[in-house]
Amino acid sequence: ELQEVESEALQYLQWYGRLNAMGDGSPSWFDLPLDPQFEETPGNQATIMNKDTNYQTFIERLGSGVMDRVVHNERVIAVRQLADDTVEVETDTTVYQCEYAVVTVSLGVLKNQLIQFIPDLPTEKTRAIESIGFGVVTKVFLEYEAELWTLDPELPEGGFYFLRTQEGEKDGK
Repeated sequence: ELQEVESEALQYLQWYGRLNAMGDGSPSWFDLPLDPQFEETPGNQATIMNKDTNYQTFIERLGSGVMDRVVHNERVIAVRQLADDTVEVETDTTVYQCEYAVVTVSLGVLKNQLIQFIPDLPTEKTRAIESIGFGVVTKVFLEYEAELWTLDPELPEGGFYFLRTQEGEKDGK
């Protein structure tokens, strides 16, 4: 019985370590900085949706006025700010002219300088890109045929967490 309690305690401790490390984008809590330089951005940090809304609906509402101008599945080579304050976006296949461009590439793309920015990004931005670390963050998406609230009416509004068993083990054994 003591061994079972120790096993559960270790699982909880590992989960807690991953939870804390995830907040800092670190693969484990052993890689967390002693003096984190975390600064919360202004504004509300939470996105809370009612049970009739999901992230897909949220994104569709946000983008409803611009989706006809969004281009997907093209590799961007360069983004140029032109003298007349227009923007030129060069891809593998074409060059787009626009009033503005929203660049939403991954940190890895920015760190590896896979897109040429003309003029160069400001020094403040490039230093931030160089200094930001990133590690292991896991998201698990579960899809249910029924609404989750009907499966578990007692589910707290703040979300839910799972303790997982150790890798390679079934049911913690």
